[in-house]
Amino acid sequence: MRQAEMQTEYSDQFVTELQHKIRLLEQSNSELVAKNLFYEEAIHHLEQNIAELTETDVLRELIDEISHDLRLPLSTITNYLYLLKHTEHSETSQRYLAVMDRQVSYLTDVVNNLIHMARLDLDITQFDVKLSQPNQILQDVVDALQPVASEKGQVISIDVEPGLPPMLVDNVKITRAVMNIVQNAITYTPAQGRIDVRSSVDRGGYIVIEIADTGIGICPDDLPHIFDRFYRVNRTSGENGSVGLGLAITKRIIENHRGRIEVESVINSGTVFRIFLPTLAALSARNTRPLGDASG
Repeated sequence: MRQAEMQTEYSDQFVTELQHKIRLLEQSNSELVAKNLFYEEAIHHLEQNIAELTETDVLRELIDEISHDLRLPLSTITNYLYLLKHTEHSETSQRYLAVMDRQVSYLTDVVNNLIHMARLDLDITQFDVKLSQPNQILQDVVDALQPVASEKGQVISIDVEPGLPPMLVDNVKITRAVMNIVQNAITYTPAQGRIDVRSSVDRGGYIVIEIADTGIGICPDDLPHIFDRFYRVNRTSGENGSVGLGLAITKRIIENHRGRIEVESVINSGTVFRIFLPTLAALSARNTRPLGDASG
């Protein structure tokens, strides 16, 4: 009798231990399954990232090839036009050459803008970031465009706040962004008009660049869309108008520098663009990168 009880007790103990081991095995198996799913997902993301990087490399090469294929013939045509313009021709021929020259110049701008926008979209634009003085950038823009405005009898004034703190920016790209806006102001401001370029710093530590003109203004219906790519504002000035990329590129450049751009306009009174760019101190306070993903 005692022996039977011992056997029963031993059997129960064995079953208990076996069940415990089975539970441990099941737990381990669940953990292995979970880890396997985790690693599978990680591998899947890694493969996606590799594919995206490969696609970006392919697109980068494609853009480089397209850039070369488009710019080379345009450059050749421009050079031959230059030679023809400086060769003796009849008055009619000279007029035709002048028209061709303007059209080639316009087409070159379109190609350059398309390529620049494509590079910004793919985030493959290289940034040469350094400490820059905002007032010097504005002065360079005004100096470059002063002759263009003078030809139209316009006045460009510059009023900058002295001693502004430096910005950590790509000088060339910010200069281009500001120049795009000032060029637009010249284009859409009648003869004898005025363009004012100003700078200051706000309480948040942002440099404020303001470009105000006495031009024809922008229709309220157009204002929400002027930074959309390929959007052409219904303003008639110049022979070719615009392909609608200049302001889109400007906005992307500003946003890539952690800034923003605003616009106000009144028909037949003028337009004011305001660019807000963080100073080095503002970037440090926010603990954010100055360039790259504009969503951060």
